[in-house]
Amino acid sequence: MSGAVSPRSGPGSMTLSSQERGFVTLGVNYRYYLDAIPALGARFDVETLDVTAELLTAMRTTADALGVDWSLVLRSDRPGAAPQDAANLRRLVALAAAGLEERLTTQTEPLLVVEAAPLARYDRLAVLEQLADKATARPAA
Repeated sequence: MSGAVSPRSGPGSMTLSSQERGFVTLGVNYRYYLDAIPALGARFDVETLDVTAELLTAMRTTADALGVDWSLVLRSDRPGAAPQDAANLRRLVALAAAGLEERLTTQTEPLLVVEAAPLARYDRLAVLEQLADKATARPAA
């Protein structure tokens, strides 16, 4: 997997990040991405958190609990969705993301966070901004 991870964000950065209870963003060549996830998890003995999978599972569970048909959720996530449907989708995401966001801020062991694009898509990046702030106390990297 040589060349898979940028040298500026390699093992030294990961170790320092863990010691400082911070985080580091890794850039991985897409050709190595799937292999890099278990390799990094094993190398640094960290649990992998797939944000996309966790958020989709939480959204589906929340939709079911609220009696919302999943096909409506999917239709609401398309360009051109009715404004009310799009607004309801944002509310569903906010409800579903609460547990994930809490986990990210209270986890006592380091995490390898992958597939975080939905945080940007649904305007939930505040949790990562909070973690990026070195003045914010946190239990783990």
